Amino acid sequence: VRALASPPHAILMCLNLQETHLNSAHPLFVPSADRVLTRAQRCLKWARGLGLRIVHVHTLRADDAAFRPSPPIPGFEPRASEAVILKHAHSFFSSAEFARLERAARDIIALGFTTTQDCLAAAIDADRVGARLAFVSDAIASTAMAPFGAEIVDAIALGVLAQFAGQVSSEELIARTGGEPTWKMARSLVVDTSEAGRA
Repeated sequence: VRALASPPHAILMCLNLQETHLNSAHPLFVPSADRVLTRAQRCLKWARGLGLRIVHVHTLRADDAAFRPSPPIPGFEPRASEAVILKHAHSFFSSAEFARLERAARDIIALGFTTTQDCLAAAIDADRVGARLAFVSDAIASTAMAPFGAEIVDAIALGVLAQFAGQVSSEELIARTGGEPTWKMARSLVVDTSEAGRA
């Protein structure tokens, strides 16, 4: 785990952008990965351009062969200044390193894999602790779940995620900030799921 510097007010979480999800023979294969990665790359470029704190999250579970670490997807290799967190549970809130980072952050934006596992687990945890979390809706995706194809699974998962966290498309996220080096223009894109926000 790379040392985390003083975090800014917003964090971009890149979830499991690893080659495992591109392998059609692997149980964690994501059929819509190419579409998602195109939009994720735009968001990553945008975040780097604004100087947002970027955190790459990889799942590592020694008891499950499907979760063995694999190399980052080409084009999504972490830079030297970007944190890499290895977690042993689905939610990145389970990481002690992320907990330290999250305390200083006001907004958390997440993209990557997988919608039905890591994204949903993080959304529920965010709701539980009152964190401001939003997912880039067209830059997250999941595996198929028999008898349903991945598209149906993702459509349902997005509906469930909306009960716990905010959502924003990659186009809206980038357009609403207008390239300005500040996060405040995008704050309205993040839904406050805390009790205060619901009042």
